[in-house]
Amino acid sequence: HAGKLLRVNLSTGQIREESIPADILNDYVGGRGIGVNYLYREVEPGVDPLGPRNKLILLNGPLAGTSAQSVSRWMAMAKSPLTGGYGRAVGGADFGAWLKFGGFDMVILEGKAEKPSYLHISKDGPRLLDAAELWGRNTWETQETLIERHGRNTRVACVGPAAEKGVRFAVICSHRRTASRCGLGTVMASKNL
Repeated sequence: HAGKLLRVNLSTGQIREESIPADILNDYVGGRGIGVNYLYREVEPGVDPLGPRNKLILLNGPLAGTSAQSVSRWMAMAKSPLTGGYGRAVGGADFGAWLKFGGFDMVILEGKAEKPSYLHISKDGPRLLDAAELWGRNTWETQETLIERHGRNTRVACVGPAAEKGVRFAVICSHRRTASRCGLGTVMASKNL
């Protein structure tokens, strides 16, 4: 584990790093267990899945970014707009490994940005940047634009027009792979992210 999470309040723009307590890392197996623990403790019953009080968690597992083969998967978790219950979607490609290379096991996204935004994590630290020109583009165009802007080692997890229009089963896409279950792309777009 990297042992750290990045908490991003999209409503205020505040971004802070937090240590993940050792007992959570030891008691909850892998990214799924740790993510469920945070989601259960931080999202209140009755929260609107597409409202600012729902939280979207992007995370990897303990073997992401290691030499172990075929385990650098990543997950998204939130209250699902499709079911109203726990939602978890797993994605392929190497986004999970690169999240670990960035120093984090997990990103917790809270609130709602005032305007379309994206989170950029680099060696200079995490920043929220304007995504107005990306809104309405498909996921491939968005990824290509961000790779051109930030360099070829950039990895992107993004949503497209279906999520932006509120389709309740929209995905989060990274490269040509998707985290496709439970409408978590719709949760991401509802946060203007």
